[in-house]
Amino acid sequence: MADNTFVDKNAPKGGRQVKIYKDGAVANAQYYRRNNEKKSELSRKTQDEGWTTQEPVDETAVDFTPQQAQVLMPWLTKLAPVEGRKLIDEYVAGYIESGEDTFALARMRSSDSYEKVFPGITRDDGSLRMSEATYLQNKEASLIHFNEYGIGGYGAQVIDTLFPELVQNNVSPDELASRLSVATRQLDNLTPEQKRGVLSAYEEYYSSELGDVIQLDEAALIPLIIDPEINAEVLNRRLNIAKVGNQYQTVAGVEASRTSIESLVGAGLQVSEAQRTFQAAVDRALITARVARQQRRDSAPTSMEILEAQYLGNLETSQELAAIQAQNVSESAVQLGAAKSQEGAVTGLTEK
Repeated sequence: MADNTFVDKNAPKGGRQVKIYKDGAVANAQYYRRNNEKKSELSRKTQDEGWTTQEPVDETAVDFTPQQAQVLMPWLTKLAPVEGRKLIDEYVAGYIESGEDTFALARMRSSDSYEKVFPGITRDDGSLRMSEATYLQNKEASLIHFNEYGIGGYGAQVIDTLFPELVQNNVSPDELASRLSVATRQLDNLTPEQKRGVLSAYEEYYSSELGDVIQLDEAALIPLIIDPEINAEVLNRRLNIAKVGNQYQTVAGVEASRTSIESLVGAGLQVSEAQRTFQAAVDRALITARVARQQRRDSAPTSMEILEAQYLGNLETSQELAAIQAQNVSESAVQLGAAKSQEGAVTGLTEK
């Protein structure tokens, strides 16, 4: 009968298993030699069969430290010291796990800290609106534009809350600069009364569209104009409506409703021609009113009704104007015919 006891009488029961490695394979070998063996299993495996007790080094393993990541992305901790450090740790873990920059970035971007450092950069479907580098460049460019237009203090104060909204609404730094240019140019041309009209227009907008009753002062003009939820077309339209409304009040001496002014502007009335157009309408309204009184009419079209007939095709006003004019021409012709009859040149009444 084979003697399977260990030569070493002090060997523990069952001996001791040692992990061995060969060509990617892993096995266990008995450390102690048995009485029926010339060599222990461990000695036989390591000396005769090419196994080793040294765990092989994974040549694909990546040695990458947070300090190295910090060198690559120093702006992360400058933007947000605490959350930025968390992003660096996520990037390092992803890189060590995969050895791939793409995977490391994906892991970093999926962390909770990412949206805190780059608010607004991610769409609802998880895709990026821009790279992190572009995000930072655009943010810096926006601050530069604020400084260029003399409102750097305001920009520095609101950039952290305003910029994510600009990003989410696809307002580029160039678009922001365009808005600031439009705002500055138009505001410089406004009288204090007209500026008040612009503010009133915004107050009415917030009241009617958002249900907020607010009072605005002149200092609020720039922030309102660069509202990221209002595109350049809407912005220009609102400013034009305010200017046209103020011009009408100046010429006519009465205030027109915002709805009426919006309709005229929407029908093509330009700011550059508004004053001349309004003056012509006021003059016609005065003449029409005088003629209507002579005709013993109860009323006559106002200047705004005349404008609405001209730009909006208001049929009722157009018919009323045509009737007053036709009666005026008819009465003038009758008077002329009567005068000729009195002179003896024409007998009876002759209507031209």
